[in-house]
Amino acid sequence: MTPRSGLSLFELLISLALLALLAAGLAGALDLSIRVHDRSQTNPELQQDLALRNRLRNWIASAVPPSHLAQYPVGLEGTETSLAFTTRNTKGFAPNAAALRIELSAGPEALDITFIEILDSGETLGTHNATLDGFKGVRFSYFSPVDSVWRDAWKTTEGLPQAVRALRLSNPFFVDLARF
Repeated sequence: MTPRSGLSLFELLISLALLALLAAGLAGALDLSIRVHDRSQTNPELQQDLALRNRLRNWIASAVPPSHLAQYPVGLEGTETSLAFTTRNTKGFAPNAAALRIELSAGPEALDITFIEILDSGETLGTHNATLDGFKGVRFSYFSPVDSVWRDAWKTTEGLPQAVRALRLSNPFFVDLARF
């Protein structure tokens, strides 16, 4: 054996440090892939909740203002436990309708939704009802652009609220459904 064969102590320490950096990088990549996989396997109940929120945001954001002249009811009105509005955004849901009237009613155990497809003439094309379990204790409130406060009720004669909020009492958070 020659004095130069093998690794010196310094070379060994450098190689161990590089190996530790490589192991830390692999552990981080593995952790990230596990988190991405878990996130992609979302609970089906959460998927329904997220899909409904997204659809309601789009519909409320495109609510027909009361100043719009039409043969069907326009505007947005609501109470603490109900919300009704008309949207012309019918894509993907009611392709043959000119407008869609959506009525939400919050019960103690579920959220009842009625969809009314309306033609330009004001005639009803069809009505669909859905009851969504898991939406217990939903309360609506409406943000007034005039006095900058949240209200428990809204009338069509007041125009459109700046925002609509749905607060679920079973969860400690709220969701701003739409901002006009």
